[in-house]
Amino acid sequence: LAAVLQPDIAIVTLVGHGHLEGLGSLDEVAREKYDLLRVLKPGGRGFVRHQTWALPQNEAFIETFGPELQADHVMTARGPGWMEVSGVRWEIGLPGAHGAVNSLAAILCARLMGIEDAVIADGLASSQASPHRMQIRAIGGLTVIDDTWNANPESMVSTLETMAELVPADG
Repeated sequence: LAAVLQPDIAIVTLVGHGHLEGLGSLDEVAREKYDLLRVLKPGGRGFVRHQTWALPQNEAFIETFGPELQADHVMTARGPGWMEVSGVRWEIGLPGAHGAVNSLAAILCARLMGIEDAVIADGLASSQASPHRMQIRAIGGLTVIDDTWNANPESMVSTLETMAELVPADG
């Protein structure tokens, strides 16, 4: 499908365990996801979460992003509902570290398309999770997090880390 589309821009947010059932190994997951990068049009741009897999070589320009200092675009700070990139604080509507990392990818893509930062900021601040993806609700005095859309090891770790952020400092 990627070869048919021949995208100008591509984003790979994570190579993780979510697709092992069909692909068998993390190396195969990386190969499959990076196929999207391999078919970028010459001069196209790919944004990839900084991980250990070798990036494909082609005529597109591929950059990495994430909280890792080795990434081309680094999220330097983050807290509940916000993140900082290149000295700019962004309010984000998605909870947790994974929401911030995905928001960073959205910023990079939107800027590449010529969208002004004020418009990007409005969109990020009002963004909401998809159904069954980090849906946080108060029910009968309890906080319930529905992250049942496609649980896998990475998403479960994210959910648990996000839960810790939601607990008030005084317990």
